Amino acid sequence: MYCRLLFTVLIGAFTVYAAPGNTNSTTEASATTVKFPYAFHVVAPEKVQLPAEDSAVLKVVFDDGPPQANLTYYWQAIDGNSYAEAYDKPILKLTQLAPGTLRFRVTITNEGISTHADATVDVLAPTKANSPPIAVIKPASPVLIDDRSQLVLDGEGSRDEDGKIVSYEWHLKKGPTVQLPTALNTPILTLAHLSAGNYTFGLKVTDDAGGSDESSVDVLVHEERDDPPKARISLCGDSAQGSITVRLPLESIYLCGNSSTDDIKIESYKWTRTDNTNLPIDSTGSSTSILKLTNVQANELQGPYTFMLEVFDSKGQEDKTTISVFVNRAQNLAPKVNAGQNITVILPDNTAILDGTVDDDGTIVAYKWTQIDGPTTASLVNSDNAKATVMNLREGIYTFEFNATDDGGLIGSSKVSVIVERSMNQAPVAIAKNVAVTLPRSIVALNGSLSTDDAGVVRYQWVPFDDVPACISALDESDSKPVLLLSGLVDGEFRFNLTVFDQQGLSNWTVVTLTVSNGDEQANAVEIYLKQRIDDITYRLRRKLEARLSAALTSSISEAAIVYVHFTEFGQDPKTGNLRVVFHAEYSKDAKHSSGQLPVVDGKQAVAILQKEVTMAEEFSILQIDGLYCHRTCSFHGRCDNFTKECVCETYWMPNIFIAYSTGRQLDCSWSKLYFVIGLTTFLSLAIIIVACFCASHRHLRRHPLCNILAPCIQSTKQKLKRRRFRRRQARYQPLDTEAAMAALSSSSMPSETDEKDTLFDSMALRERPARD
Repeated sequence: MYCRLLFTVLIGAFTVYAAPGNTNSTTEASATTVKFPYAFHVVAPEKVQLPAEDSAVLKVVFDDGPPQANLTYYWQAIDGNSYAEAYDKPILKLTQLAPGTLRFRVTITNEGISTHADATVDVLAPTKANSPPIAVIKPASPVLIDDRSQLVLDGEGSRDEDGKIVSYEWHLKKGPTVQLPTALNTPILTLAHLSAGNYTFGLKVTDDAGGSDESSVDVLVHEERDDPPKARISLCGDSAQGSITVRLPLESIYLCGNSSTDDIKIESYKWTRTDNTNLPIDSTGSSTSILKLTNVQANELQGPYTFMLEVFDSKGQEDKTTISVFVNRAQNLAPKVNAGQNITVILPDNTAILDGTVDDDGTIVAYKWTQIDGPTTASLVNSDNAKATVMNLREGIYTFEFNATDDGGLIGSSKVSVIVERSMNQAPVAIAKNVAVTLPRSIVALNGSLSTDDAGVVRYQWVPFDDVPACISALDESDSKPVLLLSGLVDGEFRFNLTVFDQQGLSNWTVVTLTVSNGDEQANAVEIYLKQRIDDITYRLRRKLEARLSAALTSSISEAAIVYVHFTEFGQDPKTGNLRVVFHAEYSKDAKHSSGQLPVVDGKQAVAILQKEVTMAEEFSILQIDGLYCHRTCSFHGRCDNFTKECVCETYWMPNIFIAYSTGRQLDCSWSKLYFVIGLTTFLSLAIIIVACFCASHRHLRRHPLCNILAPCIQSTKQKLKRRRFRRRQARYQPLDTEAAMAALSSSSMPSETDEKDTLFDSMALRERPARD
């Protein structure tokens, strides 16, 4: 009886609740309308052309990826004739198609909740027999060209009456050997530098049904007429022909032979000195079109310098000519140059006017201001004029030189000093704007070049605050430059102190805030571990991996026409040596136009798709595919560690021990530690009571060691039940005398080592007595 009572209590302690849903289907148990929890659609071809295509595949695609639920499928033919091996799978393959319209309905059921969707496929009857294409080549035979002309054969006039041409194949049927282009599947064939001779080229065209036709054209190539070149010499910059007369001093003389002509092209030049004088002269460029003469001597007494020019064309034909150069003694004097008086500039004014004067017996042909010395390099404006402007001066002494060149090539020079002083030093002003970037950007620049000073900033110092992560580091020692370049960015807000100094040591500082946040690209990044060394991954293998990832994602994302994969990190795990690759993907709905901001592929969806690519994993030795950031909710009672991808539960919560035991990982925090302890304690208590009851009801088991352990507990329980029954049914028992009752009660309240005679009431005896009326 005790066991039955206990079983009734246990059964009454459990209540089954229906899981909440949001479908619009009706279950058998209730007439309540509930929405189906998984959004899906049916992917099916719009048309199937017989007999080229003999089957059609209809597929159920869930919008949020395959659900983790026990779904049942049933395909029902509404219209049309076809055959399928199975109608209870998410994919239905139809064969034995007949022309017409096929309409099918798929019904999906989940725990009594069902919904359906329809799909329609048009099966087209076989088309008529194919008509072969017609190959046409323009220009028609014979084609006459010379060996220096370009041959262009046009096959675009080829046509197909009942389809389209899909391939063009050019080939040389006869004639001298020709190196044809590698890409011959083109309607236009272009060839150059053909040798003289007779050629026959053929064109084969093939239509989309496999029909073909061929045509040919005869090409006659003859040698082009090539006349010998004509040599000409002149003084560079002067088109006049004949002898040349110059006057010293001269630094150099340039003889130009580039006015020589040829009906095709001059291939080489050769200069030779042919006079018999012993006057020294240096020359450079004897195999070019321009000959440079230096160390020129006056030859009024000895006679002119004579130079011969020979020119050659591509066939080795040549022509030659000579020129005489007369050099007269110098009669020119160098110009007298004055750069002016020294100038003093008081900061913050940092400009000065340089005004030079020149006295010469001839004509000045060139002016030039140059900086000789100074604390910094100043900016010169109009440095090729007699009056120039110098800018961006700093405190110190600058020296400038003024040069003037006359028409005889003589140069005069003079120097001037510019003294820059300051009246009262002002502290510099540090200026830098706050910067905000989003990951996966790897480098950021903090610009302090806008800082100002009355005499110029001479030193910059960037110092990070103490709470800035050490992984954020400066590149190329830029912490002492106007622009600070930082790498190793992580999510967060960081502050940097910029201090600027002037020449007198005065300084000023400002705080620059760098805000780094995770963009959609970083939040949806995917992390892959490959059993490869980092130096084994070449760009060829990288492009191959990129193409495979793009193809896998494109084929599984219905709204994407093309997926672009962007790698952001290639690194090596220092513990295992495995290659770690991080990337994110973007997709475009139009494969031809993908400009502008593209949507980012969801990281969890990308991981789910790539984890099913077994062939790709074997080909690239992929060990693990997971999101860069863990997106598990952890039952809203914990957080997910981005490195281990496991849940770290809150204090009073723990993972489901069955899931943790089967997977070896903590993937949720769905169990309360308090309820788990209470449940475990209750279960053990009930188990002990059930064993006790079982032992009490079977006398032959009372000697079992377990029953001996539980005997005191059972005896105490029986005594308590007897006392309760006595109080409820007191009228049934015979009254005892007061002294005997008190003695019995006194003895029963103390532990007794006597036998059953000390018992106040005997249940067996009481059952045998008749109840009182």
